[in-house]
Amino acid sequence: LEKRKSTSGQRFEMLALKIAALCSEAFIENPDDKPDSWILRGRPTEKALIYAAALAGIQPEKILQDEPQITKIPFNPAHKYSTSFNKLSETENTLYFMGAPELILEKSVIVNIEGKEKKLTVAEIEKLSKQYLKLSEQGYRVLAVGYKKTPAKMVSAIDGTLLAADNSLVSEMTFVALIALFDPLRPDLPKAISFCQKIGVRPIIVTGDNRLIAQSVAAKIGIEAKDENIIEGGQLDDHFQAGNEEWFDKISIFAKISPFQKSQIIEKYQGRGQIVAMIGDGINDTPAMKKANVGIAVAAGSDVAKETSEIVLLNNDFTTLTESIIEGRIALDNMRKVITYAISDNFVEIIIILLSLLAGWPLPLLGAQIIWINLVESGLVNMSFAFEFPHHDIVRSTPAENKTPILNSRTKRLVLTIGITTTVLVSALLFIINQTNYLDVGGNLSSLIFATISLNTLLFSFSCKSLNKPIWKINPFSNRYQLLAFFVGLGLLFAALYVESLNLLLKTSPLNLHQWTIVLIVVAINLTLIELFKWLFTNRRG
Repeated sequence: LEKRKSTSGQRFEMLALKIAALCSEAFIENPDDKPDSWILRGRPTEKALIYAAALAGIQPEKILQDEPQITKIPFNPAHKYSTSFNKLSETENTLYFMGAPELILEKSVIVNIEGKEKKLTVAEIEKLSKQYLKLSEQGYRVLAVGYKKTPAKMVSAIDGTLLAADNSLVSEMTFVALIALFDPLRPDLPKAISFCQKIGVRPIIVTGDNRLIAQSVAAKIGIEAKDENIIEGGQLDDHFQAGNEEWFDKISIFAKISPFQKSQIIEKYQGRGQIVAMIGDGINDTPAMKKANVGIAVAAGSDVAKETSEIVLLNNDFTTLTESIIEGRIALDNMRKVITYAISDNFVEIIIILLSLLAGWPLPLLGAQIIWINLVESGLVNMSFAFEFPHHDIVRSTPAENKTPILNSRTKRLVLTIGITTTVLVSALLFIINQTNYLDVGGNLSSLIFATISLNTLLFSFSCKSLNKPIWKINPFSNRYQLLAFFVGLGLLFAALYVESLNLLLKTSPLNLHQWTIVLIVVAINLTLIELFKWLFTNRRG
């Protein structure tokens, strides 16, 4: 602040900060501590003003001792200003205003220049308006402050509600100053926005600020900021009433938006089947945050916003959100892998047992063997899917639509294809063994089928690493936990076939080289067919 003094002995900057402090609801919890230790509460903009006022030595409590506050109106987007109504003397009161520059300039007839009041000319209004627009284009949030003196007899007729509704009071004001606040963009924000766009998440700016500020910020962080991409609150209602939605997909910036309109915008996106996350910090953001599918508050935001939200960014780092989205996609994809893996196995076991019963063949699997396959062979592999790393197709995939089931159409198709393919091959093997003498397996039928399904279960887990791409387009050995589960399962399979105590428990017997050759051929054909089907599905979808 410059050290200039007005003729009345009061710096006009001090007057501006005094008005800002009186009109703000923010406060310092520990004003007696050093500035570095101050804890500020309130809206971010008002906290900045209170902080600046306190550094300049302005203490609202002391001012109120000389000018008792009669009533106060907090800022509201509907009337675009906040007001403090104070008693100056037995005969005079003062209305202090802080709000949108266009409103304060429009309602002002006098200007206070370093303590001297003079008539505010049209030329001066134009000059101040240009300055305001120039600051807005540079990304500054601009507020105007002013005051109006009124007779003391008006006190009894005014309370906060009447003051907000009485437009005649918001007139013939004395303009004091423009206050420009700059909120530096976090260095990680452009990177986070860029990454959101790459993973199919569309960032939208919805703000109460004017279009110039919003446009400036959008351009800096990588959001489309052409005139065709911007709409203001006044135009929004007309478009909603017209029912025309062609313009909606082009808009990336909603400026001068009221809290109610924020909820309307979110509802509009949700009505189009989209999942909406709303990031906010103020009390006015809470209705929209509650309306959104996911409400996200920043740590520096108001307590109400944090209580309303589902997620609070404790480090105010927006890259945390992009990482969370990827983690969510990985979790969803891994759940689908587990479901595909488990259902496919059970599908095969159920069908071949039913087929054997209908055909009058010996049971191909015994109860203990089925439990061993599902718990021992599959169990560790199932758990290893939780440690899968994200593949390129997960990161680049389009976000799922709202209410998309975990078992989507693609997963169902894959489960059915895998189940039918494996069932047909194993059933063909059973038919050849039971109806012909082409394959001589002796009395090892159940052991042969047990080994075939167990080995297929272990090797098939590598096919499940990606449900969208064939195995030759991914790294099948990227998950060390899956590799460990595979080798442990393979060792337990050999133990089940060659350890005498487990032979007695599972009713198995060792396989010879001829029988192992049959197992390996069936498993190799099955896995090859599964990967070919995956490749065909991928190409057709592309």
